[in-house]
Amino acid sequence: MIRKKIAIAAAILIIVATSIIIMAIDKSEKPRIKAPDFPRDVTWLNSGPLTLTELRGKVIVLDFWTYCCINCMHIIPDLKKLEAKYGDKLVVIGVHSAKFHNEQDTENIRQAILRYGIKHPVINDKDFEVWLLSWDDIRRGNLWAF
Repeated sequence: MIRKKIAIAAAILIIVATSIIIMAIDKSEKPRIKAPDFPRDVTWLNSGPLTLTELRGKVIVLDFWTYCCINCMHIIPDLKKLEAKYGDKLVVIGVHSAKFHNEQDTENIRQAILRYGIKHPVINDKDFEVWLLSWDDIRRGNLWAF
């Protein structure tokens, strides 16, 4: 009777272990989704144009914001803390996606960057190119890897 219980327990253990291994293999074989590079025709502030190739190996935080949004302004201190804590392992890129027509003006964005002490690169995404590329993949549940 004890041998039978041991045999049943061993069989269950083997089945569970095999299931775990199969699940791990399935997850590791999922295709990686290549992040699209930044559009070439956007204006960059606080830096020249960046490419994913030069950012490879770093965590990239895309901060979608507008300078007229109070909630967007409230997140700036948190972004500064992340940048200070993780140094060159993390890159914050502000993606200014204007809600109002006057917010599309690069000089207005530049003044807001100076006013709020933003040091990280910022893209003037006036045509929502980065926003649409990002949202399309997020909507599908994709996380990017490059």
